[in-house]
Amino acid sequence: MAIVFSAAAIVLALKAWRYAIEETEEALKYRTYGLVVLCFGFVFHTVGDFLSAYYGDVTELILESIAHLIILIAFVLFYYAAQQVIINTKGLWFK
Repeated sequence: MAIVFSAAAIVLALKAWRYAIEETEEALKYRTYGLVVLCFGFVFHTVGDFLSAYYGDVTELILESIAHLIILIAFVLFYYAAQQVIINTKGLWFK
């Protein structure tokens, strides 16, 4: 299920990026990259759970630790996306 939801999230993020307006285009780019990285991290985490039955708990812990670092990178990309929204919409704020 993680793979199916990840694929759907990536497809929807790419469609949102395609219809972006000028003020949000950079933010949607970072958000799309963040979703791709986050989905990859979730899939990697799921693979770690699956392989634990065959290769043991040590392999599971190593793969899940790597997956957590990948997910952290995705959250950093989401932070950059939020920063881009603030920067690009500064001219539209109420004075």
